[in-house]
Amino acid sequence: MSHSTGDDRREEIVPTGDLAELFERIDRHSQRLREHAQELRRFHTDLDGLDQRFRS
Repeated sequence: MSHSTGDDRREEIVPTGDLAELFERIDRHSQRLREHAQELRRFHTDLDGLDQRFRS
């Protein structure tokens, strides 16, 4: 009987060298993008509030 591939045994590949550095840079950029997105949502909420106050 043959072994199933990938279902019961998964090996994690750990990046090293330049690839590891690239993954770290991607993680940092992703975090900064999340922070910018949160800030943009806050600005949008603030602008909506100001718009409603201005119109009333």
